[in-house]
Amino acid sequence: SLTLAFTASTGSYTRAGALMAAHGLTGAALSPLRAALIDRHGPRRALPPMTVAYAALLTALAAVLCPVGVVLAAAGLAPSVAALAAAAFTVGLFVGPAFTTAFLITDAATPARARTRAVAWTSTSVNLGISAGSAATGVFLDALPLPLCCALAAAPAALAPAPLLCLPKPQQDSPDEPVRVHPLTMDDTTARREFWDSRYAEHDHLWSGDPNQMLVQETSDLEPGTALDLGCGEGGDAIWLAKRGWHVTATDISGVALERAARHAEAAGVADRIDFQQHDLGVSFPKGTYDLVSAAFLHFPQEGLPREPVLRAAAAAVAPGGTLLIVGHSGPPPWDPDAYPKAHLPTAAEVLASLRLPDGEWDVLYSAEHDRVQTAPDGRVMHRTDSTVKVRRNPAP
Repeated sequence: SLTLAFTASTGSYTRAGALMAAHGLTGAALSPLRAALIDRHGPRRALPPMTVAYAALLTALAAVLCPVGVVLAAAGLAPSVAALAAAAFTVGLFVGPAFTTAFLITDAATPARARTRAVAWTSTSVNLGISAGSAATGVFLDALPLPLCCALAAAPAALAPAPLLCLPKPQQDSPDEPVRVHPLTMDDTTARREFWDSRYAEHDHLWSGDPNQMLVQETSDLEPGTALDLGCGEGGDAIWLAKRGWHVTATDISGVALERAARHAEAAGVADRIDFQQHDLGVSFPKGTYDLVSAAFLHFPQEGLPREPVLRAAAAAVAPGGTLLIVGHSGPPPWDPDAYPKAHLPTAAEVLASLRLPDGEWDVLYSAEHDRVQTAPDGRVMHRTDSTVKVRRNPAP
């Protein structure tokens, strides 16, 4: 409405078009930046300080522009390009990020089961606000000088962030469910076993039950033989391998996980093909050699389990002509960058170097980072970076 009034006042479509472009560019530039910051650092950390900073910025701009508009109106001056451009810039500064912030807050504050309905109500509310603002601006343009209308258009910038600051704190920075903190240390085998038993006991299903994507991708063309699954968890990978004809030795430190995996194998009809063994890999390791050794997402919380010696032991367990597959996270989850402050999540190159494979005895078939789609605890679908190393021991001469 302000742009139409400005066009009628000046008779310049070029200037009006430039103002609309400035308005659109402001929102277009700030909204992706704001979304990227929240996506990178997570809503719990990013939204509160960004909201405070944004409110302060808009309040300062409104405090400057409102008196300017009032003075221009009192002097009876026609609005200049600079004056209206400042108002349009302020409106653009608010409108674009307002859309982004409204939906981001809805996404962060709503349980996954209610998110679709909440987003629909957010969209309705935003559009109702736009309609009401447009109608009010039209009324003001009929009753007040154009410069004063410019000032009034900028004024809501000072008030709009207030609802964000008034949101209850749990809505801004708390997950849908309380985070359970395990007080156990990882100094010995008993503590590690209790840690993982407790972790599995908290959930009926800790993992999806599906085989890991990279295991399927990298081993589907292998001739079935003997396989060793390190850190088998609830048995998803071991059961998939057994169904394809492999004879699997599956290990985990958690007795709870192994009992659950054995039940799943029985239900899948492959219990006779899987030998479940309980091992703390930092202390004991399965005997023998295998045609395939898989270490997918071995977790090493804090400093308790020696990663590199375990992976070198895995390489030593590969039979001539066999394959070693190591899959792991190479960075923290994008929804919680500080999830593992004491853990080093290595790249594929670091994993490969840590194996210390003798020259001439192994072929490197794959070593790289790659993105994987993963659902965050709050229901958002995000991309997480993993690493995969696949090497093959040369056949015996």
